[in-house]
Amino acid sequence: MASEPQTSPRRPTRGPGVVATACIALAVFLALLVVLATQLRDNPRSVGLVSQKARIVVVRRVYETVVHERIIGATAAAGAGATTVSSSSASVASPALPATPVTTLRRGEPPATEAAAEERTFIEDFAARMSRFIPESDLSALNGDPRAEVPASSLLRNVVRAGVWAAELTGGLVDPTLVSELEAVGYSRSLADREPASLQEALAAAPPRRPAQPHPAKRYRHVKVDDRTGVVRRPPGVRIDSGGVGKGLVADMVAFRLCGYSRYVVDCGGDLAVGGVEALVRPYEIEVEHPLTGETVHTLRVSSGGVATSGLNVRVWRTPDGFSHHLLDPASGRPAWTGLIGATALGTSALEAETLTKAALLLGPAGARRVLAKQGGLIVHDDGDVELVGPIDQPPRMLLRVAARAA
Repeated sequence: MASEPQTSPRRPTRGPGVVATACIALAVFLALLVVLATQLRDNPRSVGLVSQKARIVVVRRVYETVVHERIIGATAAAGAGATTVSSSSASVASPALPATPVTTLRRGEPPATEAAAEERTFIEDFAARMSRFIPESDLSALNGDPRAEVPASSLLRNVVRAGVWAAELTGGLVDPTLVSELEAVGYSRSLADREPASLQEALAAAPPRRPAQPHPAKRYRHVKVDDRTGVVRRPPGVRIDSGGVGKGLVADMVAFRLCGYSRYVVDCGGDLAVGGVEALVRPYEIEVEHPLTGETVHTLRVSSGGVATSGLNVRVWRTPDGFSHHLLDPASGRPAWTGLIGATALGTSALEAETLTKAALLLGPAGARRVLAKQGGLIVHDDGDVELVGPIDQPPRMLLRVAARAA
């Protein structure tokens, strides 16, 4: 017996006046965007922005996975030619830029050099307070507290929340509760002053490749943040590692604070947050380096958001039974050898990009293609082959940040 055709619920209709008004508003908005882009291209000063030379706030960092190690510099600069930032798992570099005052988009913003210095201080403070390698840090105090409910600063609560968010986004692959496992494989102190072992030798000695899996206990699910009472709750003995999530989070925090400037780059050891209105017309060129050769394998063009790169070449060391590195398979607690040695991810934020690049590297080639398909990225296989994934070569995306102004 034939079934009766299904009908969808009728949507409420809108009057022609409402539709016409909406269409007119949309047309006006699009026209304004076209005018703004044209003025920026032909005469940037006419709209109170910057000249075609790269006037930019640059906050540069070499940032250990957990603890800030040393400052490269903080400059406000204007330089000829394209703005290029090299983002690799090994190093971060940008062209030499002579100091020049930057044009701001809002009244009351400090000069660019002053803003960069302030953010440099902020990142130093963040790193010192969120390091598991510093006994006096906020994070060490949390990890060493025997109570199940521990008072925590707003900054620490945000770091813990970001770690849990990354774990939930990746189904437990990027797990902030693997401190004991990291220490067991030899990562109990900063390795910034230690020369990495040969990645080629490590690959030759590595076990058969397989994707990482979540820890069966999924301890991160028992970590809770309560802003009302200002506490972090977790079972006693569960310790938190800020890890790469800390890099992405602090890059985003600084980027938000710099959104009143026409161009800015925040670089935390390969986790980049970029933005500024002028970048909508002249995007940033971000070079991705090969983890084995150091050569540029691809140049990204990004207007705003985040870019992050993870690789095995930075923190790989010898052990009595072979080699270890810092990216662990949560299920085994051992270094993950998945068939990939590097991954770069794009994201709407540095935190998202950092989370996606770690997940891609942990999942191996097939899983990485799924993880990077939406935002775009690239992966480097064990044999050195580079594979582009997703919309990596599409035109730059636009992301507008609006900061609340003081009353």
